[in-house]
Amino acid sequence: MRATLSLIASALLLAEVAHAKNFVLKNLCSKPIEAGVLQNGQSTPNYYTIASGSSTTVSLAANWAGRTWARIDCDQASEQSNNQQCGVPGTPNPASLAEFTFEGSGNQDFYDLSMVDGYNLPIEIQPIGASQGSTQYICGSPICKTLPTCPSDLTVLTTQGDLLACQSDCSHYNQPQYCCTGAYNSAATCNGGPYAPMIKSACPDAYSFAYDDSTSTYTCPSGTATGYTITWCPSGSSTPPPVTSKTTTTAKSTGTGSGGSGSCGSGLSACGAACYNPAQYTCINGNTLCPSGDQLCGN
Repeated sequence: MRATLSLIASALLLAEVAHAKNFVLKNLCSKPIEAGVLQNGQSTPNYYTIASGSSTTVSLAANWAGRTWARIDCDQASEQSNNQQCGVPGTPNPASLAEFTFEGSGNQDFYDLSMVDGYNLPIEIQPIGASQGSTQYICGSPICKTLPTCPSDLTVLTTQGDLLACQSDCSHYNQPQYCCTGAYNSAATCNGGPYAPMIKSACPDAYSFAYDDSTSTYTCPSGTATGYTITWCPSGSSTPPPVTSKTTTTAKSTGTGSGGSGSCGSGLSACGAACYNPAQYTCINGNTLCPSGDQLCGN
């Protein structure tokens, strides 16, 4: 009986190993990166230091779900001691994320690039051993080659004053209408805030806010891809994104908006530290942007 149980356990282990998937973590940035891999429900990531031009392969369970990211000018020690500059990404220290759920609904792998909290490095996901299907969202390769411009009010700086990352409207302002929470917890009521369209314009494959599903979710039949290659700086550069003085990427002109003042692009108005399109948003109390026609926002 013990021998039989041992054989069964060995067979199950071999089956699990046979169906395991790999991450190939590739660094095309000009500097070494510290890549983190964190399983959902866990609090401590596994970290991998990857030299410029090199890659590391990580084996994962067939039903694994979680995310991966990378940072420059961090190491394993600083990941534990300097959470502002390094550590697990969150609203105060965002990073460009690659998110995965293996063997999800319909026996599909789900994956995406997320900049919902912000971004720090260009990034790409490529399925291994699978060809793109009838649309780009079936076994396709989402990519963000060039980061969006970062407004000065959304910058996250290192202790030396260098640009570390760029926050999103949600992570910086923590407003329900930007974070898709409370009364805005649906695709019909949330559009992510005034900066989300700028993220989407620069990186159309990535999530720019929580309900950006229709143009950001990728799937691949679970038995098709043997793994996924995640490449940071796919174009071979790690230059930080340019910084503007306000939440806009258009040419600046000085003027006063309805509820705020400052330097905004042509056709935009100022609201506190942000610039906005008056056709889409209303400035409340001089510092809160609300979608036009929204009766709940700001009250």
